[in-house]
Amino acid sequence: MQNDFPDFIRALPHPDVETALNCYLSSGDRGLVMFYEARDEDVVVPEHVHGDQWGIVLSGTVRMQIGDRIGEYRRGETYFVPGGVPHVTWVAAGTRGLDVFEEHDRYTPPVDPPSPD
Repeated sequence: MQNDFPDFIRALPHPDVETALNCYLSSGDRGLVMFYEARDEDVVVPEHVHGDQWGIVLSGTVRMQIGDRIGEYRRGETYFVPGGVPHVTWVAAGTRGLDVFEEHDRYTPPVDPPSPD
């Protein structure tokens, strides 16, 4: 099994927020796809809320508290976070996954400074 995302995914924009996850974004008018990985250490994404989110674990383990329910997801398993429901996510080191967000602007790539002419 391949352990890394291919170069064309790694070349996608990164989010404009500080995160311990390596993230790669692809968005359109109707949603956002985020490839993510926790390479060398476990990562905790603190409680937060947003629109609908669906995800799949590609390798490793993701544990989520969605509202009052805690679930653990492994390779090939999916999860769904309904919009407006508070959730916390724990991503184990070595985990890769893919999340699809209802909001196309949930994360945005940083604005690059103008290039010198």
